Amino acid sequence: MISLKVIYQTWHIFGLEIKQLNYQGQVLPILLASYVLAQIEKGLNKVVHDSIKMLVVGPVALLITGFLSFIIIGPLALWLGTGITNGVTFVFEHAGWLGGAIYGLFYAPLVITGLHHMFLAVDFQLMGSELGGTYLWPILAISNICQGSAAFGAWYIYKKRKMGKEQGLAMTSGISGFLGVTEPAMFWCELAIKISIYCIYHYIRCIGCVYRR
Repeated sequence: MISLKVIYQTWHIFGLEIKQLNYQGQVLPILLASYVLAQIEKGLNKVVHDSIKMLVVGPVALLITGFLSFIIIGPLALWLGTGITNGVTFVFEHAGWLGGAIYGLFYAPLVITGLHHMFLAVDFQLMGSELGGTYLWPILAISNICQGSAAFGAWYIYKKRKMGKEQGLAMTSGISGFLGVTEPAMFWCELAIKISIYCIYHYIRCIGCVYRR
């Protein structure tokens, strides 16, 4: 298990001691804070009069969410992210074949939500360790190749159906998928032809298992 000991500076606000945590590269704090902000805004819209909504709802919602983010949401989300990172590292160190299968299976859905960025912390920790590299990127490359291949499969389907515009989108999405950018393949091709994305998950899982073995 890889761990880093960090000493944080603190803020003192209204008698509270708040750690100045670093959320760089973190996605979970943003998602949770955005959800809380949306819920607070909805609640304020129900109780604040229409004549002062523009002046009250936005600033008050941001102020409350800001305090909650630094005091509760941020540390909690950072703890969850660290736990996920440690869990992934543990699985790869003790059962590499299983880690490869799980990571390969869920990487594509994580890309859709943007949560794949949180694994950068794992990559950086592994690069700074005795390993001197990361075992996640080869699986990521396999995932991208599978995404691009599925886009080319969608291109073949569109070609048989004589759908000219979709053919062009699928072709360019497949090329970008091979180069590492899979979002066009996901949103323009695979989600439109749902069976192909299920095939992707299956093949990535199998290839991930073989790779880690």
